[in-house]
Amino acid sequence: MSGTAPSGLFGRAAFERDLLERSPRRPTWWADPQARDARYRAWVQAEAGGMVAQLGRLELAEAESGVAASVRRVMAACAEDMAWAEAGSGPREQDGDARRDAA
Repeated sequence: MSGTAPSGLFGRAAFERDLLERSPRRPTWWADPQARDARYRAWVQAEAGGMVAQLGRLELAEAESGVAASVRRVMAACAEDMAWAEAGSGPREQDGDARRDAA
């Protein structure tokens, strides 16, 4: 396995829970670590992209500045997760861990 999404918002445990909610059995590709990693990355892209789309519809110009800034930070974290998933390698994982630890 090559790590988890940098923000920590879309962890592998959440990916597995999401899969098990759809079916009580793990899919046949689960035993193949490369296939599982590819599916995880696709899931991260879809989940993070959906989150960005949802948050992008909010009226941030009219929101309290602190709230708007927080929403923008979450959107940026999701965008970073999407880029990580698309890149297919995890060198930025440590950056995400450091950012989480600092928060």
